[in-house]
Amino acid sequence: MPRAPYTWPFMPDNRHEFRPILEALEKLGHKDVLLHVKSSLESLAKDLKNKDEHTLKLNRELRQAQQTLKKMEDIRSEFVAICAHDLRSPLSGIMSFLEILKLDGDKLAPREIKDIYQRMERSGEHMLDLINDLLDLGNMESGKIHLCPEPIYLSHICKEALEHAKARMENKDIHSKLNVQSGELRVKLDPQKALQIVNNLLSNAIKFTPRSGSIELNIAIKDRQMQLEVKDSGQGIKPEELDQIFERFQKTSTQATEGEKGSGLGLSIVHQLVDLQHGKIQVKSTVGKGTSFILSFGIAESTKLLELFGGKK
Repeated sequence: MPRAPYTWPFMPDNRHEFRPILEALEKLGHKDVLLHVKSSLESLAKDLKNKDEHTLKLNRELRQAQQTLKKMEDIRSEFVAICAHDLRSPLSGIMSFLEILKLDGDKLAPREIKDIYQRMERSGEHMLDLINDLLDLGNMESGKIHLCPEPIYLSHICKEALEHAKARMENKDIHSKLNVQSGELRVKLDPQKALQIVNNLLSNAIKFTPRSGSIELNIAIKDRQMQLEVKDSGQGIKPEELDQIFERFQKTSTQATEGEKGSGLGLSIVHQLVDLQHGKIQVKSTVGKGTSFILSFGIAESTKLLELFGGKK
């Protein structure tokens, strides 16, 4: 009695290549061999499928890596362009002012000369700020930044930062106020980096606060942490842009009130310095009313005794 053809429950996609072999084996009646071949083919097909999936995964990862590389290259190109522009502009201004002083300095009134020197000073400060931002960014990216934390009062840091910013605020007739909750406790931070954080936030507030506006620094104890709020009466930031303000070179659609320049690195550096010192930073803003940056830091262990004795020594 002729044997019925063997029914294959599985046949690989490239079955046309295996069919002659399978038919020949079927005619010979080697069912055990056929089963072995079937099992081998199923295993081979499974391996091929896994390899295909792995290849697809690698291709996806490769495309993502290419996109990331392109994005980094775009950022690098933008970075170079920004640095060149931001350094060239103030430097060109300084050279122009020097030329004026050289050619017509003896014809200018003392007030005009003083104004020129002030403009040159602002240009020099902008260049120095940009260079410092670049150095800080490079150190943080390479892990070379060195922190020396110690128990400090945020109010002391804020007073020093306000003193640094005094001339810039006076130039725009901006009023500042420092409010410190009674019983302030110390936090463990690197004093220089803490000052840099507040300096950058103050500089940002001054830039976007109109003439005769106000800036407040509020220090309070909340949720067993010391909290510092830097609040301005500036133009505010659009809600859809708030999530992007800590990204490098990110500039919002809000324009500086008197054309002040910036590298686009200040807030990114602030965010990284806060993270490095185990703090948190939040931002709240209302268009047309102003912006608040809120910093939170854990209370230093060594200040626990101060709680018992009621305040600073």
